[in-house]
Amino acid sequence: MKALAEAGHDVTVLSHFPERSNITGLRVLVIDEHKSLMNAMDLALFENRRPYNHFLEFFMLYEWGVGSCQKTLNSTALKNILASGETFDLVITEFFNTDCMLAIAHKLNVPFIGLSSCTLMPWHLDRVGMPNFPSYIPALFMGYSEDMSFAERLGNWITLQSFKLAYRFFNNRAANSLIEEYLGPGIPDVGELAKRTSLIMVNTHHSLSGTKPLPPSVVEIGGVYLFSSHKNTLDSKLDAELKNFLDSADNGVIYISWGSMIKADTLPAAKRDGILQALAMQPQKVLWKWENDTIPNKPDNVFIRKWMPQRDVLCHPKVRSQ
Repeated sequence: MKALAEAGHDVTVLSHFPERSNITGLRVLVIDEHKSLMNAMDLALFENRRPYNHFLEFFMLYEWGVGSCQKTLNSTALKNILASGETFDLVITEFFNTDCMLAIAHKLNVPFIGLSSCTLMPWHLDRVGMPNFPSYIPALFMGYSEDMSFAERLGNWITLQSFKLAYRFFNNRAANSLIEEYLGPGIPDVGELAKRTSLIMVNTHHSLSGTKPLPPSVVEIGGVYLFSSHKNTLDSKLDAELKNFLDSADNGVIYISWGSMIKADTLPAAKRDGILQALAMQPQKVLWKWENDTIPNKPDNVFIRKWMPQRDVLCHPKVRSQ
């Protein structure tokens, strides 16, 4: 969004997070803070997994999607935009666990682009004619590699089809109900609106997520938020302690972050200690996003923070891996 504004476009962003930089052409309207998705996932969920666990994960995403949709549609920021009569050329919206924002593109009578911060969910494939090959492309929820046994391929196919059906039955129904409640009747089913998708930009790269057939309407943009070289202007976002840690890393820095949703400090003690023991043997320094002020048995080369200025960290020339 910042790059679009810097290129001369007028950009309006609805966000749960305020923007502190002053960029000409960029207007950020803040929705009430939506903290239910911050550090929301306990890693204990992935312990002693059962064959049905991924279905429980689906309904967890469903509940989050309903809450996000309701909070956004009921926000003063969105209501003011719709009441203002402003015209727009394009809507860019997150493709994750709800499609209720597609109704906004319909209300504004503009095309829309989907932005996925992770690999595409099963319910995103059909809307852009993306081929389904469960025989060698594992569904996001399964945790399989491309080398699957017959039983794993069968389970993968069942998961793919059942999740697409469940999304239509649960998520789309909930989105349609909330859209009618907050925006009024007459808006098409979100399942039909999804077929109007112009483009999906996916935060993946084939070097990490594997190769798969993609139609022209799906573009991988993994790493697009990074600069090609470290710029001095970024240093101001690194506080003195963090900047000194990075600058003094003669053998480079390993950066560990599992995103804003996963709470790293819920990692079982045995696995945490195993990771720390392995990190202690590395010549590199280590940055770890850890949602606590302390971590037991922390080696000297590990630096923890509850939150990191991630883009600025990744752009630093001493950072080797994530």
